[in-house]
Amino acid sequence: MRAQDLTDLAVRAAKEKYFERSGLISLDGFASAAYTGLFAELERAQSAFLARDDEFRSPQHPWARDLLHEFSRCWEYPYVLAQLLSRRPNPNAPSVLDLGSGVTFFPFVLAGQGWNVTCVDNDPFAVRDVVAAAQVFGVSGRVRALQSDGSTAPLDAASVDTAYSISVLEHVSDPVGLVREVARVLRSGGIFVLTMDVDLKGDGAIAPDVFDALMRELDIWFVRTLEERTVHPRRVLDTFNSPFPRARQKQVRGLMLRRRNGVLLPVLGGPFAPDPVHLACYVGTFTRRS
Repeated sequence: MRAQDLTDLAVRAAKEKYFERSGLISLDGFASAAYTGLFAELERAQSAFLARDDEFRSPQHPWARDLLHEFSRCWEYPYVLAQLLSRRPNPNAPSVLDLGSGVTFFPFVLAGQGWNVTCVDNDPFAVRDVVAAAQVFGVSGRVRALQSDGSTAPLDAASVDTAYSISVLEHVSDPVGLVREVARVLRSGGIFVLTMDVDLKGDGAIAPDVFDALMRELDIWFVRTLEERTVHPRRVLDTFNSPFPRARQKQVRGLMLRRRNGVLLPVLGGPFAPDPVHLACYVGTFTRRS
């Protein structure tokens, strides 16, 4: 797909009701044509990326390769892409921070759209592999990688136009401090797209008290670009009803059945044994205060 066609698709998706919101992910969004179109394009992008995996991937890197087909990433990636491409800060070469990048296809999708992407990760193998992948795909001028200590971004203040963090805050020791760090490196009016797994049992990861502290910190530094909308608990995407497994979870890859009334139900998939973790995923888009 041409770069402009993908941008047009993302802009249309961003106006669709399941994308034009912050909050927990709704299962109903998977039935939308906007989602289906973006997901198909990202599947093609990831397949092309993984086809050359052995040219840049370190054997020491522990993370899963096929992250798009994962519990919440199946929605997170299309959501983040829709928000970024529909809010391109300038027509030339916008800069974007990928905080906690790992080694995925996603920065390379943005590079193909003309973005300058700085990937930051605390794993030296991830940094090495992103640099190698940028060389393999001929985008070293658009994708760079820097190592961090997991609590800071090694960038100057007000140095990037946009930032995103995909399922990272639940893995760091001070997620509130990391939000403050994103605010530091973002220019005034810059967009921050955030996704994070929240713990529905409340005994780990982003538990209720941590979630509340994060929301307070976000409100200090950012304006909520998209309205927070609630989802009925039975319609919230979680680790028990997602069509895809959580990373490293023993689960059959699933299928979703769309009933005549439009409701999606999982017809195949689910953990082989009860999973001690029960997660949902929060997505949100924020604008840096002046």
